Amino acid sequence: MYPPMVEQARVEGHRAKTMLAFASLAERVHAGLFKQALEAMRSGKDLSQMDVYLCPVCGDVEFGELPTGVPSAARRR
Repeated sequence: MYPPMVEQARVEGHRAKTMLAFASLAERVHAGLFKQALEAMRSGKDLSQMDVYLCPVCGDVEFGELPTGVPSAARRR
């Protein structure tokens, strides 16, 4: 859904291209999470407990330790 929207925003020079690109990357992570959950459910298991960090600026999702490579991570430390 997002890639064509990102491309159209780029062609038009619209400022939404940045946020749409962030949303597209976040959706890839979400798809991976749903795949893990589905596989766990099908095997009769649960997902392992993990720390999850969501960047409130770009929507980046990280697991484990708080990352430093996303826009707002430095402000959250």
